[in-house]
Amino acid sequence: MASSLSPLVIPTDLSASAASAAAYAAGLARAVGAEVHLLLVLGWPDAGPFETPGDAPSAAAEEAAETERALTALAAAAEAAGLEAPTLAVRRSRTPAAEIGRYADEVGARLLVMGLCGRESLCIGAGSVATTVLQTAPCDVLVVPRRTPSTDAPGPPGRLLVPVDFSSASVPLVGYAAGLARALGVAHLDLVHVLEPLPVPFRWIDETVVDLVPEIRNRAGRALANLAELAGLNAPDADPSHPLEVRQYVERGKPARTLARVVQALGSDLVVLGPHAERPVLEWLLGSVAEGVVRRVTCPVLVARRSAAPDPHAHAHAGTQFADDPLVTDS
Repeated sequence: MASSLSPLVIPTDLSASAASAAAYAAGLARAVGAEVHLLLVLGWPDAGPFETPGDAPSAAAEEAAETERALTALAAAAEAAGLEAPTLAVRRSRTPAAEIGRYADEVGARLLVMGLCGRESLCIGAGSVATTVLQTAPCDVLVVPRRTPSTDAPGPPGRLLVPVDFSSASVPLVGYAAGLARALGVAHLDLVHVLEPLPVPFRWIDETVVDLVPEIRNRAGRALANLAELAGLNAPDADPSHPLEVRQYVERGKPARTLARVVQALGSDLVVLGPHAERPVLEWLLGSVAEGVVRRVTCPVLVARRSAAPDPHAHAHAGTQFADDPLVTDS
């Protein structure tokens, strides 16, 4: 599992939120022996009316001095976070999110760990660096909210929540989450499927339909159980003294809001989400489930963009359509 998190890149702007993310990442890196990079993206020094940034002598000198100060600040941030022998990197760009993606690609990063809010008071939302990275990163992304109590004294998560939608990404997502849970010593892994409301104007119609057709819930529950079987969650643990308890839940409601409620009810320490390749245009227009969950929960959220990439040849299943679903058996 160490290979699933290494190299691990921590983009920082030296804010308090970034410091919380770095401290949480330090705990992950120690748990799995991951190689760590601490990255700071700077803008270009202001140039005079006849200067080009990076070309004129005065701009070049200012740039070198600022880079040296940045490396010193990074070293202090790494020590404060408890990072062990990280690679310190300073890059310059007018587009921080794009530069973070380029750096992650260059070093072959498997995971980006970043804070929810940066120097600007804007959290996850339109135009934020975190939102852009979440949507475009070439690897998995873990977002750590500053308000998470566990980030002040980072330790291994005890309860991991995996929402699944029965799309083609579900099996690799659950398999990845199972490996992560065992690597981090997680005791509880919860699978949850959210039955989304029917596209009707009256809520009572949706409630009546679902209440009158309990088979919908039953088939969703059987699909979750079979998904756990396919992902190897029922296989014997390598360490019998630390068994992994797996539970399945079927809930109803709007996905992001419902998942936030489930996180609070279960006391989840980490949420692992997969990509939703079946509806990229809709998510681009309306905002992804991942962004909605990150805005609402108080625990870190890992979006397995690469580790749970869907198989293009696999049969996809979305929503509550379980007919002819290979994940569902009548046994």
